[in-house]
Amino acid sequence: MGKERNTRNILSYLAAYAVFFLTLLVVLRPEIKSNLTGHGYMEALEEYKNILLEGERTNLEIALYSIEGITRAEAESKTGFTDIDHLRIEALLSAPTDENLKEGLITYIDRGTRLVGLSIEDDIAYIALSDDFLSSPDIGKAKTQIEETLRIGRPELRVAIIVDDKII
Repeated sequence: MGKERNTRNILSYLAAYAVFFLTLLVVLRPEIKSNLTGHGYMEALEEYKNILLEGERTNLEIALYSIEGITRAEAESKTGFTDIDHLRIEALLSAPTDENLKEGLITYIDRGTRLVGLSIEDDIAYIALSDDFLSSPDIGKAKTQIEETLRIGRPELRVAIIVDDKII
């Protein structure tokens, strides 16, 4: 019974704290908002949001397929707060562009595939992808595209593709 009473006391204190905090927030909301607006914080947040939404764009090389086989192509990607390898994979996953298609370049990676994570250690790239990758029409060619894209500028790189905690 002692533990039950302590648990009830703790829950009561937490509930009281939450009510107090919410009341304080409601009472001080106009003052907080005016301070944020008056000191330019809201404008800075809006500008930062626009930078993230629009972002600067850059052209990167990626690996796509043509009738002759795997080839390098240019793809546009938003520059972001990440490294070139992430940008290349993101560009590859959103490829091919209309220009790529006009040139006869295609991808074997399922359109729904998303990058879950990417890290490189000791010349091995570990790339985690969503399970949509398994729906790719030709897994072998899809893997080759990812490997060749990551090896641009780093031919010695070995690549481990991971989907649902399994190496593909």
